Amino acid sequence: MPKLRKISAQEYEETPELPDPDSRQASGASPQTPGSIDQRYPYLSAWVTGGGWIEIGANEYSTSFVRILDIGGMLWEGDDDYPSLDAAFEAAEAALVQLEADGWL
Repeated sequence: MPKLRKISAQEYEETPELPDPDSRQASGASPQTPGSIDQRYPYLSAWVTGGGWIEIGANEYSTSFVRILDIGGMLWEGDDDYPSLDAAFEAAEAALVQLEADGWL
């Protein structure tokens, strides 16, 4: 866990302004950019913009690398590791497709 410290008002004023995190343009890519996450993983995109969320990385409650959740709890838990983040997203995308086909979504 990184160490945190309180900064002074002067340090705050001298801190460069960061891009607005609510702006979809902050990364320089629009959601329609070819190869964007929205296009490559349409079910994941719809899931997280529709009120659900995903968690990436193990935590104190689960060793799975990727999880799909909503307000009711965990809907799907992936494997403990994947060869890449892309492989984890592909597994989560496939899980959402299957959950929808099975009538869970």
